[in-house]
Amino acid sequence: MSGQKQKDIVFYSNRDDYSKRVLKMISDQNRDNNFIFICVDDRNIQLPSFLKVVPTIFLVKDKQVLVDESIEEYLTPKKIEQEVQDELGAYFDSGNGFSSYYSNLDDSNLESKNSMFSYIDDDLTGGSTGIETPGETQKNDTTSSFEQLSAQRERELTGIQRN
Repeated sequence: MSGQKQKDIVFYSNRDDYSKRVLKMISDQNRDNNFIFICVDDRNIQLPSFLKVVPTIFLVKDKQVLVDESIEEYLTPKKIEQEVQDELGAYFDSGNGFSSYYSNLDDSNLESKNSMFSYIDDDLTGGSTGIETPGETQKNDTTSSFEQLSAQRERELTGIQRN
């Protein structure tokens, strides 16, 4: 049996609406051959100790029990998600981040507007970074702006009385 795929087991009841819905999901996806179905309505069969509710799916290979929402997550087709991933896969790097590894078709130089990254100085050849240390004029401008903002806030709060 090692060469064959082991089938997962679905425990269900014909008296349970959710069980019926799960069986319909499996049938609609033509996945009937992937499962062994066991109806718990027969009191003469011996049920496993892990079975507490129906429906329950036992994943044989993973030795995992699925109930409630995890059943629907497992059965929900991931086809559309996979198609989108396959279609856009060339644009993503191995970490699923958007890739900027590309060649320009017109052999133009790489510019920051052609990339998802922003460059400090558009100089991609390793030249100056364009970072300046704050000088006295920048410090004064920042201080002046802060003082103006503080004064405006004071004016706005002058008429408010707190209890």
